[in-house]
Amino acid sequence: MANISVDIKPTGCRQKDLVELIYMITNAIKVMCTKLDADTGASIVLITYLANCYTALFVGGICENRKGERVGAVSYEPGAYVISPKGLNPSSVLRWMYATTYAIYTLTTQLDTDNCAASDYVSTVYNVYCIDRVTFDDYHFIGYGTDFTFKPCGEMPQRELVNYLYRIVYAIYLICAKLDADGNADTTYTALCYTALILLRIENSQGNRIGNTKTWN
Repeated sequence: MANISVDIKPTGCRQKDLVELIYMITNAIKVMCTKLDADTGASIVLITYLANCYTALFVGGICENRKGERVGAVSYEPGAYVISPKGLNPSSVLRWMYATTYAIYTLTTQLDTDNCAASDYVSTVYNVYCIDRVTFDDYHFIGYGTDFTFKPCGEMPQRELVNYLYRIVYAIYLICAKLDADGNADTTYTALCYTALILLRIENSQGNRIGNTKTWN
């Protein structure tokens, strides 16, 4: 384990890797929701995952990766954010974090009301891993706990941001693993939505790691 390199950690990371991870997380949510809508197993009845958990929430985002690929709708509505390798604006990152946390909440809530074998997605995923409060104004905030509160002022604290990203990636992994173990759903969620898409390793401030091997320099 000691020989496995870490790409993003609280003590430092390259901005292009950070942008890449934001793209990967957003894309993983999109692919997972698309896959859920297409799942013909008895556990997945609803066909509104993409609409409710992705399209309705990532309305202002353009997250661009190293290849110039984008995820998120292009929008000029108030609150629209732009994230690209050309630069990171703390306000844009905060709005993306709000959308991402809300997506995990909506996704786990919808899975609990679907026909899955498990009905504890909110309690075992969202309540455990979305423990930061994210707020971008006086009226909009999301997050189950109060481990740290991200506010629209000043620079984004790197240690807390990396911890947040670690927990979001872990939440995606856990949702995929639970779906694979369901018994009446497809069994390739982890392979297609986590292993194939999260191609960076993240280390949190406790030294725990999540993610997969980077495939480029």
